[in-house]
Amino acid sequence: MQASTSAADHHGLNDESHPVAGSVRPETTTQQQEDVPHGSNHADTLSHATSTANEQPERHHRNGHGAKEHDFSDFLTPAPAIASSRYNRQMLIPSISVPGQERISSSKVLIIGLGGLGSPAALYLAGAGVGKLGLLDNDVVESSNLHRQVVHRESSVVNGMTKVQSAIRGCRELNSEIEVVGHDVRLDVTSKARAEAVFDIVAEYDIVLDCTDNPATRYSISDLCVLLGKTLVSGAAQRLEGQILVLNYPLPDDAKRGPCYRCVFPNPPSPEMVKGCGEIGILGSVVGTIGTLMASETLRLIVKGQDEVRKPNMLLYNAWPTDPRSMFRSIGMRPRRTNCVSCGDEEVLAGNNAQKITKEGIVEGQLDYVTFCGVVENIKLLSKENRLDAAEFLRTVASNSRTPAIIDAPDQKMWQNTLIVDTRERHEVEMGPQMKQSVSFPFSKILQQDSKVQEISDLVDYHNHNAVVFLCQRGNDSQIAAQKLTDWRKKHKVRTIENEQERLENSMTRKCFIGDVIGGFTAIERV
Repeated sequence: MQASTSAADHHGLNDESHPVAGSVRPETTTQQQEDVPHGSNHADTLSHATSTANEQPERHHRNGHGAKEHDFSDFLTPAPAIASSRYNRQMLIPSISVPGQERISSSKVLIIGLGGLGSPAALYLAGAGVGKLGLLDNDVVESSNLHRQVVHRESSVVNGMTKVQSAIRGCRELNSEIEVVGHDVRLDVTSKARAEAVFDIVAEYDIVLDCTDNPATRYSISDLCVLLGKTLVSGAAQRLEGQILVLNYPLPDDAKRGPCYRCVFPNPPSPEMVKGCGEIGILGSVVGTIGTLMASETLRLIVKGQDEVRKPNMLLYNAWPTDPRSMFRSIGMRPRRTNCVSCGDEEVLAGNNAQKITKEGIVEGQLDYVTFCGVVENIKLLSKENRLDAAEFLRTVASNSRTPAIIDAPDQKMWQNTLIVDTRERHEVEMGPQMKQSVSFPFSKILQQDSKVQEISDLVDYHNHNAVVFLCQRGNDSQIAAQKLTDWRKKHKVRTIENEQERLENSMTRKCFIGDVIGGFTAIERV
């Protein structure tokens, strides 16, 4: 561009279209004067000039018979309608463009689980124009869901809507052009009828998103996708961290597929290590980030297909890392295991005397996913005589007038001098109800430090408590704490403290009830 561009050129005008002062041609002025009716004011003149200007193109393009002088329809093809649709902005991305959007619009995606992961994934896939969006869940929307499950609304809770109903409404309000199908069922393969129904549902879709939160369901979804040849996008998130990986995707070289969930995790985690967000917490933006990434990966798989093959990897996300550079990390995964019972090679499995998972095996109930992953059973560490019913505990603590029926105590006044130990962690105490006149000893400290157990024992002896009752959230940690105190006192039967020997020398051997409350604060709040 030349530096000497004039002001007229800057506005896109040349000398003829925008003549400068003093250069107006006589014939132009004469024509304007002739066209303006006599007696018209300035506004009429402007109106007449505007209408005259609007008529000029028509006269220019038509001949004397009223036909257009130039017809471009023979060699000018109009732009496709989709180019000016609501998806215009994402089609401007070269790697998507019109062909990519057409693939998206004809794709079929199933989201299993409409919680913190499935909610943002559903909204972004609906917004992107996925042709058929399936939503599967059997839960009901609760107020505790709303801080992270962004597809649901307060009205969903008030109206008692299921998550499927609520998510369908949210997706259709966002995009009424796509097909949204609800499957208000539980992904359950424990019976033949249920297993066949689940197979039929998954078979309708091209890509499956696993947005569930328990290992047993994850393994069953992966096996279903392997047997039906469906690509699986799997995500997970807890507290401040999350992960995402793409499984069972097709490989163009040997017509085989990538690793499945069993290839990556041959053995499930121990049941004690599996905690839900209701126990350990979750930041809404963390699970939202993973769900959004799952939607992005799904769209990439739809648009690119087998044209872009990446090595198997797991993307890890940490919302609050010590080093910001480690917020996102990618870990390479091993390829498909040939000895995998789900996607492995039959000849390899036969050599290992192993049997491959089949559809018939799942339908006939030969696979017990719950048993495979293990079940967290309530701890049964204390005897029945050392456990108090929640209702009876409240009555005895409140009135100090009754002895629980399950306790065979000769002294009816034993409950008048009871030490109540709250073993919940600090953040649990801050968020939950508190028992008056209780002392706080976090379970993590009791478990790791014998000094804390000794400190509790010292309180018992110093105040001559007749009973020690431990409390936790659900009645498991309290049993462990009570047992540790019992064991410690048996081990240290004799102890003396300077200047207090006479009072304490026999305290360790006197009778003292040590137990807990069945169900902990959860049971107490239900009374």
